[in-house]
Amino acid sequence: MLKKWKLLCLFVVIATVLVACNEEENETSSALEEEVQEVHTLTLEEARQTTEDLYTEIMNSMTAYMEQHELDAGMATEQQIDEMVGNLTLFATAEMMNGELRQIAALHCIGCEPYMYVYLMNVASFVRGEVEQVSATELKMTNYSHPNYMFGGLPLKHETTLVYVDEQWKLANDTREETVLNLTEEEALIVANNYLFENPRVAGVEVNEAGTTIYVIESDTGIVRIDASTGSESY
Repeated sequence: MLKKWKLLCLFVVIATVLVACNEEENETSSALEEEVQEVHTLTLEEARQTTEDLYTEIMNSMTAYMEQHELDAGMATEQQIDEMVGNLTLFATAEMMNGELRQIAALHCIGCEPYMYVYLMNVASFVRGEVEQVSATELKMTNYSHPNYMFGGLPLKHETTLVYVDEQWKLANDTREETVLNLTEEEALIVANNYLFENPRVAGVEVNEAGTTIYVIESDTGIVRIDASTGSESY
């Protein structure tokens, strides 16, 4: 009888352990599923539009502050700059606010706002881009723009970091540097179209003395040559 009792107790212990393991496995699976559901991502077009919207909100916020306090460019005190930047918590991280956005706030002017934001001035000139998922709540977007003569006519590489905080996207970093584009035929047509050549089409490819590829573009409004390295045009 004692032996049977011991066996019964052993079975009870084993059953209890198996139930506990099963519950733990279910909890782990649920946690993993929850973690997967928390990944926030954007397509390239969505990331571009989100960044443009955030910069527009930032620009409008600074303009409203300057109008309220009747400020001209460069007139804001350090305290006023702190207040202007402090109004941007919905749109940018503290690092972004205390870096580039603070520099913009110090020079912000009414009537020339778009020229203060390199991204806004170049978004229409993007010819290529990609988005990298850095983490569940962070995206890194890279864009390449052909020359915009408001900024010295340089081909630029833009790197923008967006983070998902408090159930919304915010700007975390935004940098740019001169680059070599190495345009494809399709990208050269985008450039020609942005230079207002209607119905552009590649008529030929040339190589100049420096060994650079030049796309000869015909259009309903004329002929243009697009430098594949820089995206600049010649006639």
